[in-house]
Amino acid sequence: MRIVTKDEPDPTAAEKLAIEICELQVDLDELRYRLDGRRPSPESVREERARRWERVLALVQAAVDAAAKVPQQPDGAIAIAARRGWDAQRVGAPRRALPPEYRTEARADEADAWITGWERSAKFQHDRGAR
Repeated sequence: MRIVTKDEPDPTAAEKLAIEICELQVDLDELRYRLDGRRPSPESVREERARRWERVLALVQAAVDAAAKVPQQPDGAIAIAARRGWDAQRVGAPRRALPPEYRTEARADEADAWITGWERSAKFQHDRGAR
């Protein structure tokens, strides 16, 4: 377990995840040493753990940065768009009747959700009629 002193700043989410991953790897190393019956030198263990820490932290930080770049939709915007597509198909609107507010680049995800909702409603109606 890693102990954080008062002088250290609180770890970021990426650092916390990297710490957890590295601690799990340390546990795995200990099990491997017991199974193999050998113990590497403390210096080589420290060097390997330092290299592993840097590698894991870089990977986790890259994942956190990539997730931060994904534009976030307002809560429920995708679900609302899908429901609107479903309802539009049910009242007979053609698939090409995508609402104008979804025809912008910024709302492409909502446009896709509207079309998906429309298509699912059409499939549901078709499957229901086939019975």
